[in-house]
Amino acid sequence: MDNFEKNYKQWINALFFAGMLPIFFSVNFNQSPYPFSSFHGISPEVLSQSPLPQMDLPVNAASLPDGFSLSPITPDIEARISDISYPKDCPLPLRELRYLTVLHVGFDGLIHQGELVIHQEIAGVILEIFYQLYQSGYPIEKIRLIDEYNADDEASMADNNTSAFCWRNITGTDTVSLHGYGLAIDINPLYNPYVCNEIVSPSVSPYDREAGMVFSPYFMTDDDLCVRLFKSYGFIWGGDWSSPKDYQHFEYGKTAAR
Repeated sequence: MDNFEKNYKQWINALFFAGMLPIFFSVNFNQSPYPFSSFHGISPEVLSQSPLPQMDLPVNAASLPDGFSLSPITPDIEARISDISYPKDCPLPLRELRYLTVLHVGFDGLIHQGELVIHQEIAGVILEIFYQLYQSGYPIEKIRLIDEYNADDEASMADNNTSAFCWRNITGTDTVSLHGYGLAIDINPLYNPYVCNEIVSPSVSPYDREAGMVFSPYFMTDDDLCVRLFKSYGFIWGGDWSSPKDYQHFEYGKTAAR
């Protein structure tokens, strides 16, 4: 990371802690048209041989308000995910995962508590991103562990649940998804589906094939705050892919050639 980028990130953090980040976004990016604010896989061998680039912005969780936290996987959390999102034969050590709690503004305009399991290398930055989304009033309907859906990705997406870690394969392949390593997260998936040829996932998404979009204020486009924020921290957005389109999906790390 060069000096310019480091200074830029430090400036963003200064604006963030001063409560001016929403003003910065409104001045420096195209305004969202929405009123409220309103495959991609990697093998265990490649992951072990290719260390992740280190995030340059570890958040100080102690500086955040109640409702935001970052911790190792405790016995209680292990009991909740074992044999569900974290199967017995999972080759990823639990020590590489982190448990996060975050606050978020729901579609009802109220503040809700959410929780995520994320790879340790990006946990601090994910916490920071969600704090900035929360501070900006960005609407996310639900943030629950996918274990509450028995690790059924379709069921979680259909319920518009935002989630991250789950040891599973990429749709239609035998390749482990980056979700399986806690290196990917899906945001408001019901309104931001995975689209590949005739497949739309979740199947109940109100995706308009002819228009190539969802007519909803929760459908993410290039100028969406969430997209801009994740990409500013080096994440890849599935909405930028030519095919498949994965509008809900943000990932970090070395991915297979597309």
